[in-house]
Amino acid sequence: MHQPEGYNFKIVLHQKVIYVEESSRQIKRLVFAFVLLVLTSVGATFWGVKTQQNDALIINLAGRQRMLVQLMVRLAVGEQGNGAASEMLVDAENTFEQTLTALEHGGSTSTYQIIMF
Repeated sequence: MHQPEGYNFKIVLHQKVIYVEESSRQIKRLVFAFVLLVLTSVGATFWGVKTQQNDALIINLAGRQRMLVQLMVRLAVGEQGNGAASEMLVDAENTFEQTLTALEHGGSTSTYQIIMF
């Protein structure tokens, strides 16, 4: 069987001959499209990870706020003239206020720094 002009590959599949055209221009386009797809995927992944890091920080601080509210209630109910519990209550209130301000307006807490976008 004669190979048509412009076709560079001959593939035999189940005793049928198939001719495939190889064009360096088509291959370059496919490689460029693949590289562009990979770079877009990598960029989207980095952007997603960066966004999730900030979300994780906010969720962590919200959990700390919940814990501080529970601690303040327990200390306020069980205080009854206990000096150590009173100091812990004041510390918990200060930490709660500092964290609340950082969550609302950005800034830092005793262990975290929040950057508002």
